[in-house]
Amino acid sequence: MAMQSIPSFGSPRVQVKTLLSMILASTKTAMQEYENAGFSIPAPDSPEAHPSDFASNLVDLQKSIIILEGACCKLVQTLAPPVHMLRNHLMTPAEQPCLWVAVESKIPDILTQSPNGMHVNEIAKIAPKFLEPQKLSHIIHFLASRGYFREVSYNVFANNHLSLTLLSSNPLLSLLYISMKIFSKGFGSLPDALTDLDYGNSKDPDKAPFIFAVHDNFTGGDFFDWLQQHPIDKEHFAAGMVGLNNVSTPGLHCGVWNELPEGASICDVGSGVGGFSICLARAHPSFKVTLVDRREVIDQAERFWRSEYPQAVQDQRAAFVSGDFLKDIPGGHDVYFARHIIHDWPDSKAIVILGNIRRAMRLDSRLFIEEHILPHSNNAKDTRTTDLTEETFLTGSRRLYHLDMLMLSMMNAKERAIHEFDDLGSKVGLKIIKRWDLLETSLLEYAIVSV
Repeated sequence: MAMQSIPSFGSPRVQVKTLLSMILASTKTAMQEYENAGFSIPAPDSPEAHPSDFASNLVDLQKSIIILEGACCKLVQTLAPPVHMLRNHLMTPAEQPCLWVAVESKIPDILTQSPNGMHVNEIAKIAPKFLEPQKLSHIIHFLASRGYFREVSYNVFANNHLSLTLLSSNPLLSLLYISMKIFSKGFGSLPDALTDLDYGNSKDPDKAPFIFAVHDNFTGGDFFDWLQQHPIDKEHFAAGMVGLNNVSTPGLHCGVWNELPEGASICDVGSGVGGFSICLARAHPSFKVTLVDRREVIDQAERFWRSEYPQAVQDQRAAFVSGDFLKDIPGGHDVYFARHIIHDWPDSKAIVILGNIRRAMRLDSRLFIEEHILPHSNNAKDTRTTDLTEETFLTGSRRLYHLDMLMLSMMNAKERAIHEFDDLGSKVGLKIIKRWDLLETSLLEYAIVSV
């Protein structure tokens, strides 16, 4: 759909009219994209999954929804009193704990037994952990106000389209665990860590706000070192990354993979257990994939592949190499791939990683980096434009800035704008030769700078 922008210095009435036009246009586009894909429009109260829930390549649909979401948020922000907005934001901390109660108590699973609804007293009886019915009622009512669950009649609840994401079979629930149990420590310590003379002045990963929160019970190192000492959290983290790959793999559909020759060798740097590369290997059976990560992670990865894709291991199309990408990376591959790795590290470490990759590359090798790219957030008038582009206020952009704060809190790291990736590459003899736009992320293709 055609992009629109909002005049930064026009009247509020003009901005409201422009937002309404964007809402109408993006809604029509979303409806058309469902039709083009052969799908009906999802019913929010339906207790059944929709075919589009499992489609990861509906980029135009996703784009229209981001525009719709952002324009709606901007419209409310324009018309609502500031105190209304502030009070809403201050109430958001309640959502994750209530979701966790629903997940731990298996409320969505219980409700699958009664598609037409179940009284909260009955839910409390069936739940695997003790729950006082009146308190549970408050929690489910709160979640229903957020779109999870449907209240059929007073205190009688049923699943809906959104609550299906909370079923215990969904591996993404590990993301809720790590957000509740781990990431919250970094966010919670951010104000104190920023003003601490030791932590606040440091950009080292072992001085991140998260480490500030846990250092009394931690022998030292960064967040990834901490994970190794907490096996339950490590398992949830790995499961969450796999679950995220299952539903968010825009890079898998990037045309760059189709341009590679048969039998291309791919080195997945910082692979984790290989949630993305296993999808890539299935989509391109001739590729040979080498996973590189810490020994304990690579052991997990080999078990995961032998369970989920044993044929690739048997055919020697998957290799598992333990190593530290801050020290050394295996050489001689056609493509080096780093997905959401650079954002985990501050500039000094990112340059080390990219330098190690550069030394491992042949002259004709390529480096593909998939990362979130921060849009410009400055809406002040300058010599280039008087328009506030849609990127400035889209909810998708807000999610990127949330990730930016997450990286800061956990590793003293950050998401980056495109010019920052240019700068990092230039410091180690790499240049960006193409940017593949994947909506919320981009795949950056680097080549060695010819002398």
